[in-house]
Amino acid sequence: MNSGAIEREVDQRLGVVKTLYGDRLDDQQLEEVRRAVEGFVVASRELRAVKLDNGIEPFSVVTPYREDG
Repeated sequence: MNSGAIEREVDQRLGVVKTLYGDRLDDQQLEEVRRAVEGFVVASRELRAVKLDNGIEPFSVVTPYREDG
């Protein structure tokens, strides 16, 4: 992954947070938000990298109901 592109995306998303909530967050809280945003950005890029064909359906879990007695 391109760390420069990740850093730019994190900065852009953190800019939105600062605009909306910056007056209520101190430097430590903003750093915590930055780390969380960076984690979300990396995870979302990893998810986007998975190539799926149109015919691939989501995995579903079927738990049959069994009445007791």
